[in-house]
Amino acid sequence: MTDREDKLINVKGIYFAYKRRDVLEDITFSIGAGDFLAIIGPNGSGKSTLIKLILGLLTPSRGEITLFGTPLHHFHQWHLVGYVPQKATHIDPIFPISVAEVVGLGLLAAKRPPRWIKNNDRDIIKEALTDVGMWGLAHRRIGDLSGGQQQRVFIARAIVNQPRILFLDEPTTGIDATAQEDFYNLLDRLNRAGITIVLVTHDIGVVNKYVNKVACLNKRMVFHGTHEEFCSSPRAQALIPGEDHLILHRH
Repeated sequence: MTDREDKLINVKGIYFAYKRRDVLEDITFSIGAGDFLAIIGPNGSGKSTLIKLILGLLTPSRGEITLFGTPLHHFHQWHLVGYVPQKATHIDPIFPISVAEVVGLGLLAAKRPPRWIKNNDRDIIKEALTDVGMWGLAHRRIGDLSGGQQQRVFIARAIVNQPRILFLDEPTTGIDATAQEDFYNLLDRLNRAGITIVLVTHDIGVVNKYVNKVACLNKRMVFHGTHEEFCSSPRAQALIPGEDHLILHRH
């Protein structure tokens, strides 16, 4: 595999402004196959905006983004990309949809009209829910689940089409500490099974324990490199508050 083929996402010279206020300036970096990348930085640093630009939800004012070697404006293979947005679990608790139906919606999104769930699709839904440990609750209403359980369901929805890369934007907001650790262990397992993970987070502990790459944003790219390089970078360490420090745990 060549170095070019190994890069799933390439971002080159991206600029973005909102109502004449610069949000991102001259962002250049790449995401390689097998990476577990944490995107960190202060509030308002442009982390979520960067993800939305990569996913085509926003349009940069300058620069170029390629996905799997294809310029973003020509890219159509969205089944290769999974996405769990911010506040995915903020749903109406009485909305009458089951766990399996939520995951099925992800499967339908990749189908051409007319869209419906076929018998063999039920096996695919079962596999995705089994991968995240939620098959036993497949027929429960999504609103009856805890925040951590709901987040697992939304990951199942994101991976039901067997994507090569999974983006998650602040996925543990509102989830208790025990559920967070279980959740990150799940992401680690998915990554080791071959899914590239890109995680927007404020949780320095995630950087410390799970990821192998770090991108540190503050409107510009302050740092992008391996976890080991991040741990020894004074420039990146300056963005870590208080007495927090990083020690490499991933193995």
